[in-house]
Amino acid sequence: MKSDIYSFGAILWEISSGRPPFQHFESEYSIYTRIFQGEREAPVEGTPPRYKELYMQCWDNNPAKRPEINSVLNILYRLLRHKDPIITEVETDPSTYINRTENFISEQLINFYDYSEFSNFEKLSDNEFSTVVKAEWKSCGLIVALKSLKFDTEEKKMKSFAKECKVHHKINHFYGVIKDSDRKYRIDLQFANNGNLRDYLARNFSSLNWEDKLRIAGEIAQGLAFLHDNKIVHKNLHPKNGLVHDNKMMITDFSLTKVLAADMSSLNSNICGMAAFIDPQCFKILRYIRTIESDVYSFGVILWEISSGRRPFPRLTRIQIAIQVFQGVRENPVKGTPSQYEQLYKKCWDADPVKRPEIKEIVSQLNQLVLEPTEICENKEKSLRESLKKAILDNIINFYDYNEFYKFTKIAEEQFNSEHKCEWREQGLTVSLKSLNVNDEYLNENIVKRFIKMGMPAYIDPQCLKDPTYKRDKKSDIYSFGVILWEISSEQPPFRSIDGLSITIHVFNGGRETPVEGTPPLYEQIYKKCWDEVPKKRPDMKLVLENLHQITDV
Repeated sequence: MKSDIYSFGAILWEISSGRPPFQHFESEYSIYTRIFQGEREAPVEGTPPRYKELYMQCWDNNPAKRPEINSVLNILYRLLRHKDPIITEVETDPSTYINRTENFISEQLINFYDYSEFSNFEKLSDNEFSTVVKAEWKSCGLIVALKSLKFDTEEKKMKSFAKECKVHHKINHFYGVIKDSDRKYRIDLQFANNGNLRDYLARNFSSLNWEDKLRIAGEIAQGLAFLHDNKIVHKNLHPKNGLVHDNKMMITDFSLTKVLAADMSSLNSNICGMAAFIDPQCFKILRYIRTIESDVYSFGVILWEISSGRRPFPRLTRIQIAIQVFQGVRENPVKGTPSQYEQLYKKCWDADPVKRPEIKEIVSQLNQLVLEPTEICENKEKSLRESLKKAILDNIINFYDYNEFYKFTKIAEEQFNSEHKCEWREQGLTVSLKSLNVNDEYLNENIVKRFIKMGMPAYIDPQCLKDPTYKRDKKSDIYSFGVILWEISSEQPPFRSIDGLSITIHVFNGGRETPVEGTPPLYEQIYKKCWDEVPKKRPDMKLVLENLHQITDV
């Protein structure tokens, strides 16, 4: 209930301001870190003092200090009787964007095409920022991507940049705009037939040698250099904003001055920025404005991903990644990476923006990078099948014949895995079989280990959240068993009222479930010792069993 009061406090602030809280932050991760550090929104001028005092009490960091809902209602009723002004007016003028579109078209700064020229529409993505559809451009014989249009408030340098961006080979080709059947403007972009960089690496990494990787890095760097030469900051550079067309790299989702808005979305992603690629300054400094140095940081992480073939910090949640980046943690170099290449991306992701190289210098270094003979290798990862075979031979996991199972019923389907219920003939059991929906040729041994070891956040040893390299041991099992003991006493899953990410942060901060009324004191003491934050203070399993026997013997 106190959590609801906190949320209601934030709602009261939003009512007073007429806008969402922390609207000036560029990403959700900035909001997470600020709230994590105890930051709240500033009161709006003209807010009644008692109303302001009320929501500040509601969002107090200490749940015990937050008022009960009846107290909140009484205060609001008193304010209503006194007819104090509460809501601050916010002036907006949506027509500005439409008028600007018409001006661009009339001045021939951007091309305008008739909607009837396009057919066979197929939705690619739909999120709070934009909708993207794939379509056939009949008159040109092209497959294009049509993206809902937003506009930047900045109006400088439009003419020269809009013309140049149409022909630069490392920038996603911008054809012009159309007005659809709903009279909404869409931008007409080149459709990338090989998808985005992340998916491209997943499909092709095993066949890429270092010459290929350097070519990929160089092509992206050239596109970024073009943006920076035109005083354009991308602000959201990551592998899903790097498109691949005919195996050539292009940058997309940058802000076309006076054409595209400060739109943080992607053709292939529905998240507002990826934590691993966000300049740490955004987490450290309030209202930090991303610069070309921020793009260089992001590019440094992309260079690492090109070298590894996988996303950074794959075992961590979004929140954990944000915390790690905030604390200065970076990914480890991959074995076989050319030393000059490694030095380059480390300079790019330096915590100090001043120490990061300019993109022109990066392009030059990539062009001059000479590989030693021993470094020209394919650097192939072991396949999932080979890793599983090794795990079976080492008796890490048991292996059973597929023919032992029958009566399959699908019970879950997610992006990377599916799950079926079936009967196990030999054992007379009903079991669940989970499979990965990814070509095993492109999965490495680390993913196999992650697949084997994955768990639920509420039961994971907090040490694993604080240190991603922490190896689970017997004490980790004791922690998990302590949570199970609590679940037995309560007959419900732990933290069932909050989602996975919130559970992770809660456990990270030392949060535990509340004892259930009627639980035997000794039983409660046992599971509290088991889930102690410090592994050394947790009892061993033998002692836990002895204590449980004492309870049953009473």
